[in-house]
Amino acid sequence: MLYTRQSFLRLLALFGLLLILGGCSGENANELYQQGVAAMDAEKADEAIIWFKKALQKEPEMALAHYKLGQIYHKKGDAKLAFGQLSLALQQDSNMAEARKELIFLLVENRALEQVVKNCEQYIELNGDDEDVYLILGNSLAYLKKLDEAVAILRVAGEKYPESLPARVNLAKILVTKGDIEEGRSMLESLANENPDDLELQISLAQMYIKLERYDLALLSLEALKEKNPENPKPYSLLAQLSLQKNQPDPAKDILLEAENAGVNDSGLFRLHAMILHRQGDSETALKYFQKAVESATEVTRQINQMILVDYYSFLKKYKEAQEILEIIIAEDGSKKGLKSKVVELFLAQGEFDQARSSVDALLKENSGDARGHFLKGLMMMQEKDIVEAREQFSKAKELAPDAAENQFLYGLTFMEESQDISITEISEALKKDPNLVKARMALAELYAKKGDFQASLDEIDKVIAQQVGDNKARAMRISLLLKMGKPEEALADAQLLVEKEPEIIWHKFRLAEIYFFTQEYDKALPIYEALEEEKPESVQVLNRIVGINVLQKKYEKAMQIADAFLAKFPENSPATIIKAKIYISQGYLDLAENVLSPVADNGKEVAPIVMLAELYLAKKDGKKAVHYYKKALERVPDDIGIMMKLADYYLKSGNQSEAIASYEKVLEQKADFLPAMNNLAFLYTAEGGKLDRALELASAVSKELPENPDVADTLGWIYVKKQAYSQAEPYLQTAMDAKPDNPTIMFHMGMLQFGQGNIQEAEELLADAIQKGIQGAELEVAKEALGKLGESKIKFEKAMAEKESGNVAQAILLFEEILDSEGFNSDAAAHLAILYADQNRNITKALELAQQAYDAQPGNPHVADALGWVYYQQGSLLMAKKYVEQAVEKDGQYGPAHMHLGAVYLKKEEPEAAKKAFDTAKSMKLSTADQKQVEQWMSEIEQ
Repeated sequence: MLYTRQSFLRLLALFGLLLILGGCSGENANELYQQGVAAMDAEKADEAIIWFKKALQKEPEMALAHYKLGQIYHKKGDAKLAFGQLSLALQQDSNMAEARKELIFLLVENRALEQVVKNCEQYIELNGDDEDVYLILGNSLAYLKKLDEAVAILRVAGEKYPESLPARVNLAKILVTKGDIEEGRSMLESLANENPDDLELQISLAQMYIKLERYDLALLSLEALKEKNPENPKPYSLLAQLSLQKNQPDPAKDILLEAENAGVNDSGLFRLHAMILHRQGDSETALKYFQKAVESATEVTRQINQMILVDYYSFLKKYKEAQEILEIIIAEDGSKKGLKSKVVELFLAQGEFDQARSSVDALLKENSGDARGHFLKGLMMMQEKDIVEAREQFSKAKELAPDAAENQFLYGLTFMEESQDISITEISEALKKDPNLVKARMALAELYAKKGDFQASLDEIDKVIAQQVGDNKARAMRISLLLKMGKPEEALADAQLLVEKEPEIIWHKFRLAEIYFFTQEYDKALPIYEALEEEKPESVQVLNRIVGINVLQKKYEKAMQIADAFLAKFPENSPATIIKAKIYISQGYLDLAENVLSPVADNGKEVAPIVMLAELYLAKKDGKKAVHYYKKALERVPDDIGIMMKLADYYLKSGNQSEAIASYEKVLEQKADFLPAMNNLAFLYTAEGGKLDRALELASAVSKELPENPDVADTLGWIYVKKQAYSQAEPYLQTAMDAKPDNPTIMFHMGMLQFGQGNIQEAEELLADAIQKGIQGAELEVAKEALGKLGESKIKFEKAMAEKESGNVAQAILLFEEILDSEGFNSDAAAHLAILYADQNRNITKALELAQQAYDAQPGNPHVADALGWVYYQQGSLLMAKKYVEQAVEKDGQYGPAHMHLGAVYLKKEEPEAAKKAFDTAKSMKLSTADQKQVEQWMSEIEQ
């Protein structure tokens, strides 16, 4: 029976709900609208929303229903929905005065003052005069710094509403702000005299006196107001603020206590009192006053005071209390669900991660569009090392709140391990949105430092310090960067400041000593190191510096005493043993150093002594033992790339190419993009000549990462030379030559490039210089052989040129053809042969092929460019002829044949003046006898 009764009650309730929500299908829109108005009158806002929405289902363009919905949403504090409904109402009825006025109030509350001005002007135009609208328009213009317009509007308001006190008061205040002080002050004083009982007017007068810095008059006015209105908080508040302006916090507190004792329970006064106490360091009493502010708040101001108290509890790390207040706010006001993310933050602050996780999951389930919720979940995922999920959450937060810099910053941070470039791009974009986001700027500085771009890192750190002068972490990082950049003297001021501010931090003192060490001010560095040794007697870093200074000062005996004393205290300390060995090495006692290192290397567990012993054997020129100890070290740490590189480099220098190749390949097995190994391996494969494609692949990859590195450019250029791709080789070798003009190996490679291109003179000079500067081994043999061939080629070339210049064209052609047949391609010979073929109108296709091939090999050679242009001339292509002959003139303005050929092009183009000018220039330069005759002939044609 009970079950049946309960079922009946449920059905009855459901029927009632259906009557409200869906039982009005027969009613028209107006009846539904009236039901909504009745619900509003009964203060049933949610029910009213339902009725108005149903009315709009019947009649979507019902402006009144949109207006009423806008009113309700405005009252509920949902500005976005209110704006949407009021805008729809005005779209459907632009003359609806009440809707526009509601919209104006909404826009004022949200500080959208440009739109306020626009809507006020539309209201006056469409609906006529309204005192409130004039006042809002005038004040909005004033806030927008359009003071002349504001004054004009308020003068109109004063004329239309001569009894309106607010219009005249606001006009007076804006006149003072505008600079018309005499008129504004006179008007406000007159109004105050006429209305002595108007408290707000008297307050405005006092505020004007404060603005004009007439504190004496302001004090008199406010004291009088306080005596006359002892229960009103405003005079007390302004008097307290006046004292604070004079930097007198204690008198300000006395005034606020006077108000409290007079029974003035005002949240604003309590809040002001709390802030003064907080600044004075009395957080306990400040908290009590923030609590009083909540207790005394009105219904309107209660929530803002609660939020301020939440923030203060959080500041004091009283997270539980802050959380309790937030939960009360959310329970009392359904529109404040957005505060749930703040509750999650408080759980995190308390270390209650499981509770925080379940809370944020519940929040996002309820509202997947909560940007802050996604942000907080991203933070939790980062803490759990789930970078992929964290990135997803930050990405959603970024989409939902695109202007929030912190979302983009943390999104970028998730790429740090995968792609520093993406991280840098994203964090830089975040800083464009908020240049004051210091943690993002610090992260950007660290990223640049990791990439080795210390200057970019330093630029970011400088910006942080400019924003936060007292940021010790940023200063410490700046010191580190300057030391890495080799600028210790610029780091000195920061280091001294940090020691002064935080003398208890050992690391600050160590850095200051390091700066003195690097600037060779050993007398300043040594006392700091010695003081640090007393604080940290086990520090090997400090020992190393103290010993190092003594060694530099040639106080070897003292250095050894210090090392021995340390080892007496810490006998198993292998780094200290290495320091002792270095003392012997610095004096040239390699055998004694070996005696110190051998027992530790053979019996100890540390790798460093083994590596140092290997290097000692290298110094003793005992390569076999050096290799033994490098391999012994790698048995302990088989993945250590540094030791693998040392071994590989030894093989390279000792000429054991096969072992060097195997060792570098092992390095790349550990780290496929390790650039030094890639570059050296490319060099070795090139030297062997068997794996040029593998060499090119490696060298190209290195060049992409280090495009300005001359050694990398040299390796890549040399590979192209070996592959006979001379035009591709040239820019790389030129980069290397520009950076290291005296490097014999680079000089040799450039010489072989010129040799391959057939540039006899340039090749001879470079190869001879390379030999003189000390190339050795196979390079020396190749250079000598090339010079021998160049000598023979030079004799043949000079003979061919002599025949050409004497007019024996057939013999010259024969000799140039012989050079190309016997030596392979020679660009100079090819260019001359192409000109001869073209002049004789013999095999013009072959002439063009030779000239083009020569130009491709040497695009910077003026003779070759001229040859290609002249072949085009003989072929009848004047446009192409002019292009290449002009190139030749640009490359060498003193090359006579190019000017001669340019004149010929102009002559054929029927431009005699330009042709004559070119021929005159050619005549002033060196020409062969045949060319001189040809120029004379062309000039006589012009004169005819």
